[in-house]
Amino acid sequence: MKDSRESYCVMCGKKRGGVEIKEDYVINSIRWFNRTVLKQFRNNRLVICEECYPKYKEQRKKFVGRQRLYIALGVIFVILGVFLDKTIGALLIGIVILIVLYLFSLLSYVPELSYKPKGREAKQKKWAL
Repeated sequence: MKDSRESYCVMCGKKRGGVEIKEDYVINSIRWFNRTVLKQFRNNRLVICEECYPKYKEQRKKFVGRQRLYIALGVIFVILGVFLDKTIGALLIGIVILIVLYLFSLLSYVPELSYKPKGREAKQKKWAL
């Protein structure tokens, strides 16, 4: 069954076909904000087109790396806070820092694809849109 929604590439913003992205909490939050606050509901199909895939792959790798780095730094702050000052306040401040660092990682957000070829199939299969 074919999806009748219009497809737009997330990277270039052009109306194109491609591999659909996974609908996650960030995309759902943006859709909710557009629907309830801005009163605009488009419900477009979000994809990555073939031309933008190499750029997407690089940006996604950077995002995942930054996200892991920020979470690791946040965990270090929580651990240091607990060891240096053994109070509940230090733990809470560490958790707040962890959450803020995680939110900073979302500034470079790049969504995940809903389909990933695995193993030999990924190496052999060309883009088929």
